[in-house]
Amino acid sequence: MKIKTKLRLGFGFLFLVVISFGGISLYHINQISERSKVILKDNYKSLMYVNEMRTALDNENGNINLNNNSAFDKALKLEEKNVTETGEKNAVIALRNAFTAIKSQNISSAQKNEAMTQIRLQLRNIDELNMNAIVRKNDNATKATEKATIYLSITAFVSFLILFTFIVNFPGFIANPLRELLEGIKEISRKNYKQRLEFKGDDEFSELALAFNKMALELKNWDNTNVAHLKSEKQRIETIIEQMQDAIIGLNEKQEILFLNKVASQLLNLTSSNVIGKSATELAQKNELLKRLLTEKIGEEPVKIYANDKESYFVLENREIIIPNFDEPNEQTLITVGKSAGKVYILKNVTKFKELDEAKTNFIATVSHELKTPLSSIKMSLKLLNDERVGLMNEEQNQLINHIK
Repeated sequence: MKIKTKLRLGFGFLFLVVISFGGISLYHINQISERSKVILKDNYKSLMYVNEMRTALDNENGNINLNNNSAFDKALKLEEKNVTETGEKNAVIALRNAFTAIKSQNISSAQKNEAMTQIRLQLRNIDELNMNAIVRKNDNATKATEKATIYLSITAFVSFLILFTFIVNFPGFIANPLRELLEGIKEISRKNYKQRLEFKGDDEFSELALAFNKMALELKNWDNTNVAHLKSEKQRIETIIEQMQDAIIGLNEKQEILFLNKVASQLLNLTSSNVIGKSATELAQKNELLKRLLTEKIGEEPVKIYANDKESYFVLENREIIIPNFDEPNEQTLITVGKSAGKVYILKNVTKFKELDEAKTNFIATVSHELKTPLSSIKMSLKLLNDERVGLMNEEQNQLINHIK
């Protein structure tokens, strides 16, 4: 089932619950209203008709004559049409009989008094019947109201539970898969390509899970290929560094030792397996030569180090490794600024060159010394020959002296 269909069903169910609650509420409110109308419509009219008949009697001092006959008869007819309670019909019939007897001309005073008594009695009976009916119906209406209140409360509680369950659980239908997807993406960003998503059903989330799992598999295969290539290149570079005749020490940006070859290990008297990954600054506190290399200024003067059972000379080179800075990529950036990834220290052994330089210097000094003595004698002899006190020289002798000079 698609997500759109599920959303429609969910909101349709919510709408149905609201409509059902509203329908039940309207039904009970209508029942209460109908019962209230019955009380006001039927019994109130009966009481009003009884009151009109009593008023007609009171206007003539409790007697019935031509003045109040029509008013009494009119109210009595209306009451006959408004009989609603049990026993009220018998009372109305008795009232009609007594009223008919009074209107008769062949009636004695005793019969007339008995008929008037009967009229008052039946009026009282009708009054009591309707008053009791009002009280009874009011009690029934009150009970119906209480019952409706209970039903409405139960309906409201059930509706609240349904709505609360819907509100709590239905958003999770959308949020939970999105949260799992977010966690999966975070795991992929941490290079955990074994992360998988499992969504049941055939909706869009299931399709998304299949696409995510396929992507993770492709990334895993790509990463394995790259890792194998990087390991091969790393081993090749390590082999090249290890076979170099110069001492090489590599530090990262945290001044931790990344690598040092065999020559550097011998010079520093350190084992590579024990120092790789450790702070060069801390190791320099226990290793004077390493401390000297880290603090030595780069220059043309060789560094004298005792190695290979003799004094050796090394030239120190310090090169900082700069790599592109991709920590904050920006598509609008035209030039990527580099950042330091560490330093590489190289100690080039120039002992042979230093020895050749010293041999050259000694040779030149020796030759200069050996040639200086005869040349001084020759100069002295030429000076004596040029002295006229010794004697004059001919032209050929002068030419030879000039050639010697």
